[in-house]
Amino acid sequence: NSAIKTYDFNSKDSIKAFVDNIMYLLGDCNNITNQLSKNKTKNDIYNYLWKCEYIKPKYSLLANNKELSFLSRRTWNRITYLLSAVRSK
Repeated sequence: NSAIKTYDFNSKDSIKAFVDNIMYLLGDCNNITNQLSKNKTKNDIYNYLWKCEYIKPKYSLLANNKELSFLSRRTWNRITYLLSAVRSK
């Protein structure tokens, strides 16, 4: 767990370094194929790692470094939509 904290998952380079490290560690496991579930291959693991779908972004709205958690999900969705529309112009 502490090893994961050394990576900044807001940075593409850091995410790549994380996956590279996992790949390095997996390379040391000669018996990885024996540990896989049925119908799974090494390529399935590699695809999972490199797709990075396990990284779930967390968004929060801050004012004076305090999270504005009192907003409803609907309001939050409207704000993010408006912000993305402004950024795309």
